[in-house]
Order: sequence, then structure tokens, then C-alpha cells
Amino acid sequence: MKYLVTGGAGFIGSFVTAKLIENGHSVTIIDDFSSSTKETVHPKATLVEGSILDPAALKKAIQGIDGVFHLAAEVSVPASMKNPQKTLQVNALGTLRILEAMKSQKVDKIVYSSTSAVYGDRGQTPNTEDLTPRPLSPYAYSKLQGEYFIKTYTHLHGIKSVIFRYFNVFGPGQKPDSPYAAVIPIFLDRIRQQKPLTIFGDGTQTRDFIFVNDVAQANLLAMQSDFSGEVINIGTGHAISLLELTKLLNPTQIIHEPAREGDILHSSANIEKAKTLLSFTPKTTLQEGLKEML
Repeated sequence: MKYLVTGGAGFIGSFVTAKLIENGHSVTIIDDFSSSTKETVHPKATLVEGSILDPAALKKAIQGIDGVFHLAAEVSVPASMKNPQKTLQVNALGTLRILEAMKSQKVDKIVYSSTSAVYGDRGQTPNTEDLTPRPLSPYAYSKLQGEYFIKTYTHLHGIKSVIFRYFNVFGPGQKPDSPYAAVIPIFLDRIRQQKPLTIFGDGTQTRDFIFVNDVAQANLLAMQSDFSGEVINIGTGHAISLLELTKLLNPTQIIHEPAREGDILHSSANIEKAKTLLSFTPKTTLQEGLKEML
């Protein structure tokens, strides 16, 4: 089969691309390298350099494709607070343009990477997919808008779809040098430099960390599945506080800064739906994943 991976040079996209190629599929990548580099492009993938907002680049990338893994996005909550228009344009309008291209080229299935941020803050109870979304940031809203576009095109045009709500994905290749980078690569980079770790807030906020290779496997299972129109949590079902995370890393010092606007306090996944529909169970523990990154 031949698949398109949007954002295929990015952190999660590069793992999805590699796993597809390992399984004998052909892959085309579309990426504008706004948050990645050409060094992460798989040597056996076909590259279309450009934005998902560029109709010409998207048309070129999607020709002859059997299915789409849509991972291209503006992914930072703080950045979305500073520039909500850009985030909405890429994440919402970009998704709509992909769906229009799929309809035009008669591509019948999409696996969409959304986010657990759409749930907002609900305490420490694991989130189930039937909860009413309460997005707290332009980023979360933009990803939710993408979900709604996909559901609409599934209903109106018969495009098969699976929507994933990722929890906190981590693994090798995450960049620590951005002010909006994920917490684990930042912490590990500070540990290597023997510098203090900075926690925004008191550190009791909890996260459900899932290893990137497990996320890539879930994507393949979704594309191979027979169902459509489902929203599925992708996490481990186990949450850990940032203070507990730091204990695993044994830092020299911890510094606390004020909590950031738009950040969620508690986030954990109920993954029963992923287990039932995809036979998906995460294989890599947090401790095992951290060892691969050290």
C-alpha cells in the first residue's frame, strides 16, 4: 500500500514513516520543516517539501495514495496563546484542505493525530472518549476543530476515519532546545548538562506518558482496522506527577516557576477503547523509554 504521512519528518511522523516502511509499505511525506529537519526524512520515503496549506504541494503529495496519516500541526500550547491565528490556520484549515484533497483524489481513509488537551482539566479521573470537550487553549480548540471537520467528511463523503487523542508522547528524537519543547527531553537535556530542572507550578500536575514507538504501532493498527468514525485515546492508562518524574531522573536541583497559562493540571487516559477496537496495549514503560533516551 502507498500512504501519505503529513509531518512525516517530525517527531511522531518519522516513527510512523519508519514503521510503515518496515512493514513493506510505500510512503510519501509532506513537510515544510517548520519544526523538523531534512535529516529526519526516511531515506526510502518520497519527500514533497511544502505546507499542507499549499494546494499545489498537497495535490502532488496525495496522488496515488491509499490512505493518510495526518500528523502535521502546530503543537505548542504556549505558542498558540501567543499566535492563535497561525495555530488555527495550520491545524484546522490545514486539516480541511487535506480532506478536500482526499475527496478530490478519492482517498478513502485518514488516521488523525489529535490531542488529550481537548478534554481540558477534569481532575485525576482517567478521561474517556465520551466526555464533552473543554479546550483551554487555541491549540486544543484547533485540534478539536480538525476532529469536527473529519467527522463531517466521514458523514457527508464517506471518508473513513480514526481520530486519536494522544496523551504525552515521548521518545528519542524529541528536541529539547525549543522553549515549547516537551518536558521529558528538556529534563534529560538539563540532567546531561548538570543544570537544575524547572517545573512550572508546584509539580503535582500529572501526565500520562506514552512511548513514541507504541504510538506509531497504534497508527498502523488504526489504518488496518475495519471501523470508522471513532475517537480513541492513546496513552498508557497510568499517570505520574512531574515531581515523581524528577525522582526517576535524580536531578541536582529543582526550580519552580509560575504555572503557564493554558497548561492542564491533570491528564490521564482511559484506554479500554483502544484495547477493544485495536487490540492495542502499550509495550514500553516510562522507565524503559527513559533508558532509550539517555
